[in-house]
Amino acid sequence: MRLFRIREDEVTATWYESEAESREGDLVRRIRRFPGRFDGQPLLVVVDPAADPPTVVTTYPLKRAWRRP
Repeated sequence: MRLFRIREDEVTATWYESEAESREGDLVRRIRRFPGRFDGQPLLVVVDPAADPPTVVTTYPLKRAWRRP
């Protein structure tokens, strides 16, 4: 988060108000755009919901092409 200057509220907003969601094994990936942030790239948040409490594994601006479903 520090590397890309991602704020905790942006991670929380992505988790609760995502534009897209997918699963990769036991991990949940959610994506959301923040106009004016991250050079127009959407923010990806990967969470392990099986952990107690659920744990953010990684988060970063998604640099590859992404389109809304």
